[in-house]
Amino acid sequence: MVLYLAERILIEYKDREIKQKFAVYQNSITGEIKIVGDYRSIISKTSELHEEVWQEVIPFTYYYANYQEEPVAAYLIPKDLKDNSEVFIPDPIEDLIGSTWNQGDCYRATNVTGKVVSKKIILNPKSIERSDFIG
Repeated sequence: MVLYLAERILIEYKDREIKQKFAVYQNSITGEIKIVGDYRSIISKTSELHEEVWQEVIPFTYYYANYQEEPVAAYLIPKDLKDNSEVFIPDPIEDLIGSTWNQGDCYRATNVTGKVVSKKIILNPKSIERSDFIG
C-alpha cells in the first residue's frame, strides 16, 4: 500500500515483503496456549512442544506486524455457556461492514449479536444496523 499527497510519497508499506511468522499450539490436557515464531521450537526433540499433549491449532502463518500488535484473537466463552446461547459482541474480531460513506469511506461494524455453536461464536450479520451516509 502506498499513500500519496500532492504527488509525493508519504509512506510506503512493504507489507508483502516485511513479514513475521507464528504458529499456535495448545496443550490438550491443560488448555494452555503457546505462540511460537521459530521453526526450531517444533522440530527439536528436546522442545516441550514435541510432546504428544501439544496439538497444532494454527500452522505457521505469515503476517504484517505493523497492522496489528498480536497476530491472533479469540472470543473467550465461559465453560458453562450452553450451545445456542445468544451473545453480544461489542467489538467483533471479524471485519464486518457497519457503515459506508458515498465518498468512499467504509467502517467496521460494532455491537453484533451471535450464538455459541460447538464452542464457537457464530455472528449474525443480519443483526448489524448498517448505515450508509450520503453527503
